[in-house]
Parts: sequence; structure tokens; C-alpha cells
Amino acid sequence: MTIPAQRLLTAQPTIDREQRTIRAQVATRALARDGGILQTENCILDYYRGNPVVQFRHGFTNDRMPVVGRCLELIPTELGLDAVIQFADTELGKESAYLYGLNDAEEVYCRGWSFGWETLRYEFWTVADARRYVPSSLWDERLVQDDPGDRGIWVATLSEMTEFSVVPVGADRHGLSRAFGEGIQTAGRCLEQLNVQDILSNLRELKHILSGNALDRHTESFQTIMRDGTSLATRVGDSGDLAKELNALAASLKPKHKMES
Repeated sequence: MTIPAQRLLTAQPTIDREQRTIRAQVATRALARDGGILQTENCILDYYRGNPVVQFRHGFTNDRMPVVGRCLELIPTELGLDAVIQFADTELGKESAYLYGLNDAEEVYCRGWSFGWETLRYEFWTVADARRYVPSSLWDERLVQDDPGDRGIWVATLSEMTEFSVVPVGADRHGLSRAFGEGIQTAGRCLEQLNVQDILSNLRELKHILSGNALDRHTESFQTIMRDGTSLATRVGDSGDLAKELNALAASLKPKHKMES
């Protein structure tokens, strides 16, 4: 059983501008949004320590070398796993560092991390067992499914860490827009990905409500935006406009659709 990634929003990181490092939580023992738990204390770290790179979006990028830095230290804690990250002296590394708080004002634009591992052993727990295991400060009853089924909540009881990445999940969109306007290209890439996620989510939902020319027009607009050769600035602006349009359209149709169903 392989779980590709656990996405996490962290609190304000510990920033060391002189060493160009930050310390942040990159994995957690909490119940994840997909209804599972990673026992971070039983995660094997040796393989990762042999090549401790920090990636940009799990390598899903057009950049030739999608590495933004290296992990200097992994620190198990009661709540999960912390990492000390030193950003690389490359364009992508410096821009990522800026967004994660290594700037003059120590302003944090992004707080998202995505932790990847391979599950070597797993089992299923009851909600009561999971509640006893997860630290009370991390337990969120809202993440418990109404009916987790006969097997309950999956728990990765033995795993091997593969990597972790910076991701735009939980980013400050207004902050990213300001940073992009100041020439931080990585902020633009993050904005573009957030817009694309919104657009794809809405297109999937709207295809059950709309049909014919209306849906085709929005789909064609998205394909045009993402066509190779289009500048990043244009993609960010156009995708943002389309995302807003589809968000508004989905919001206007949802109540009527629900009433009719």
C-alpha cells in the first residue's frame, strides 16, 4: 500500500536569515483529511537521509532541476516530524525561500508542505482508538467520516519516508499576488497552480449541471490559457479571471441544482 503524500499547513516557522534556514513541521500524527493516520514515530528516515533534497511540487514542474533546497535535520516530536530546511542558492530556491519567510520582513506567504512515504505495514483502527492515539491538540472531530465503515480508520504503522516538497496549499493568495508583482516568478507558479486546481474542480462539478456550448466554452478557455508558449503573467491573470468566473457560476447554480435534485 503506497500513500503518495500527506499535505500539511504549519504554524509560523522558526526562521534563521543568516543561515538561510527555517524549521517547520513537515509531517503530523493527526487524522488526515483523507481519513487516515501516519505513525511518524514508526517512519524509517534512513533512506531519505541519504539524499535529503526538498522538492518543488514533488518534481511536477517545467524547471530543469525541481529542487529548492536540502534538509539539514529531521526532528521527531510529540506532534509529528519537524525539518530544518536550507534553501538552495538558485532562482527557484531563493524564490521559494522568500515565500516561506526568508525575506527582510520575515513575512510568510506559504505554509504548505507535502510529505511523501511508502507504507510498509498498515492496519485499521476504530475511531475511539484513533482518538486516544492522536494528541488532543491535533484532534479534529470534523475530519471523522460519518460512517468510516467496518474497517474503520487506516493507520500506517510502519512506513519509509521518500521525500517532502513545498506546495502552494494554504498559501496567501493576496501575498502571492504582491510577490509576483515584485518579480518573484515562483509566486506566479504557485498562483497558477491554485487557479488551475479551482478551475478543474469547478469544471468537474459543472459538467453535471451544464451541457453543450456553455461548458464547451469554459473548457476551451482553460485549454487556451494553458497552451504552450503562453507567458506566465498571462496565464496567472487569465486563469485567475476564469477561476473567479467559474466560482461565481458554480455558486449561482448550486442552490437551484440542489433544490431540483
